[in-house]
Amino acid sequence: MNDSDQPMTKSTAQSNRLIPYKWEVLVLLWVAFCFNQADRQVYNNLLPQIQGDLQLSNEQAGLVATVFMAIYGILVPISGYAGDVLRRKWVIIGALVLWSAATLLTGLAGGIVGLIIFRGLATGAGEAFYYPSANSLIGQLPQRTRSLAMMMREMAKSYSRYGITINNVCPGATRTDINREALSDPEYEAQVIEKIPAGFIAEPENIAPAVTFLASDAARYITGASLFVDGGLCL
Repeated sequence: MNDSDQPMTKSTAQSNRLIPYKWEVLVLLWVAFCFNQADRQVYNNLLPQIQGDLQLSNEQAGLVATVFMAIYGILVPISGYAGDVLRRKWVIIGALVLWSAATLLTGLAGGIVGLIIFRGLATGAGEAFYYPSANSLIGQLPQRTRSLAMMMREMAKSYSRYGITINNVCPGATRTDINREALSDPEYEAQVIEKIPAGFIAEPENIAPAVTFLASDAARYITGASLFVDGGLCL
């Protein structure tokens, strides 16, 4: 895990934000997604006019789309790895800059070569590097999602008859390798602790007993439950 999670963890503890950090991220990514979809719709709707102006055949127009999909498919695994080893926000920003520049330059293309370079290669690369990191960031933001709760509930109903219990442990602020550097800032640490009624940040060993208990025979009659081990943070 890289340090890309530290700014998000730190930001969630800041009380002076007008809009919570997770909603800022969600709105910005939503705006980027809307522009991307608008670009696709405009290009596809204007494709007949583009073919007429640039004197492109259907085969040439299809070649541009083929190059786009090929470069997208090739680069997605690479971009996923980049999102793991680099800060995702910079991967996303770089992808958006590349995609925006490629979209602008597509309008200046004077023939099939320009379309292949700007619409096929550059735009495909921008989208390939955007989506894995953006989806990963969105997936990390909600701490308690409705979909997770529903999944756990349905699994608990299905598997309890076989002696399998399905439960969810919801840890609060915990010192781990992800946020240890951020928590080394005394001011930030104080902001986090201020939000926890128990008055301290947990260590992994404070969370482990809850997991051990739910996995033991002592909890064999507990299923479909969410156990909050957060020092009262969610109260």
